[in-house]
Amino acid sequence: MLPYKVGDAAPPLVVFLQAEAGYTLSGKTVVLSLQQPDGTMVSRSTTVLDATTREVSTEWEATDFPEAGTYLFEYIVTASGKERTFPSQGYGEIQVTDRLS
Repeated sequence: MLPYKVGDAAPPLVVFLQAEAGYTLSGKTVVLSLQQPDGTMVSRSTTVLDATTREVSTEWEATDFPEAGTYLFEYIVTASGKERTFPSQGYGEIQVTDRLS
């Protein structure tokens, strides 16, 4: 996982969504749901880089990491009004540390 500090907006988060063989993201919408340490929820559009390998990229905004701590995230994939959540168990984690100044 990439290291982030408070206020960082780069680099983007690039991951491969783990699913059964043959599952693609073709024609599907992907959104990242991020929970900040204080419980605030943030939603970010996610770009599908490769539908077959399920590689996705999420760009951050400077307000996404307002404090040091553990941030939890999951992806919501939508197709034909039906949702599927990744990872299917638990959450992804991002550790954000304070800046020196």
